[in-house]
Amino acid sequence: EKFRSYGAYFHTMVHAMLALVPLLPHLSGMDSKRLVYAMFIQRNRKKSGDSSMCFSKRNFDNLYAGDIPCPKNDNSDMQSLLEWAGSGKFWGNSQSGVLWRLLGLPLPCNIIAAMSSFLLANLYDQSLHDANTITVENALGVLPFMKRFCYENPRSAQIVWRCLEEAIENAVSVVEEFDVEDVAAKQRETFQTVVNALIGACIDTRATSAIPALRMLYIGAQHFLPPGLITLETVTERIQEAPRVYVDTIFFH
Repeated sequence: EKFRSYGAYFHTMVHAMLALVPLLPHLSGMDSKRLVYAMFIQRNRKKSGDSSMCFSKRNFDNLYAGDIPCPKNDNSDMQSLLEWAGSGKFWGNSQSGVLWRLLGLPLPCNIIAAMSSFLLANLYDQSLHDANTITVENALGVLPFMKRFCYENPRSAQIVWRCLEEAIENAVSVVEEFDVEDVAAKQRETFQTVVNALIGACIDTRATSAIPALRMLYIGAQHFLPPGLITLETVTERIQEAPRVYVDTIFFH
């Protein structure tokens, strides 16, 4: 009886997600942000070293009305969804659940714009304290989808490129006035993780417009860059290469 109930629940859940896919392009800007935040924010590892991720509602407790969606004490259906997700009924491995079912097909521009906002909001803005291990891991979770979008929609890739440019410029701005000795080792490590991911994304998406921002990074943050990082000349050459041709976009998953 329990297995039959679970089967009915899972069947309904999957079909409900598939029914939502055609509606994604019609979501408003705020609803697009709500959806992205609900799927990507505060996903924790079940155990140390475990590659699977599970949903946690804890971070939503501090959200407020205004710039950040999903406000606290909201009586809308979204708040009910978050409470349901945080209650433990949400399946543990979200990467094989929501993400690859709901976002598995080519994504519309409004969802990518919401992902761009999410990435910027969870990385650096005005201080090195803006980002930590958890916020960075959550933020970088949207990058595979943004990279895939550039491959599938090269004419609209500027949406992603502008986001990468701003993220790089923000990263430079928070360290350019510091000496290496003034920054804690953990903060340097987090900064280097962000830098590696952003440079890799620029290469994968062939973000030619981000080259000036990358040049600023290599000059303004040179003492904070990861050891053994490839040179700016190499990065520029790779960005200007012809895009790779994939036989299957599973590469981006």
